[in-house]
Amino acid sequence: GIAMALASSVHNTPLPEKTVLIGEVGLLGEIRRVSFLERRIKEAKRLGYETVVSKESHASVAEVLKDLGVG
Repeated sequence: GIAMALASSVHNTPLPEKTVLIGEVGLLGEIRRVSFLERRIKEAKRLGYETVVSKESHASVAEVLKDLGVG
């Protein structure tokens, strides 16, 4: 989330609403898995998020930025 917020700010492009980003970012920009992913997704949906971005949907930060139209 923080990496995407920084990229969004640098490119002056907002991230899509109702989107949650779950994962850790490695030193090379890869997205790493986190524990309890299903539980986190369930909670995000309960809180009203519609789109979930995670290791399962994207391999790297660059892929996420491209798909979300940032940068």
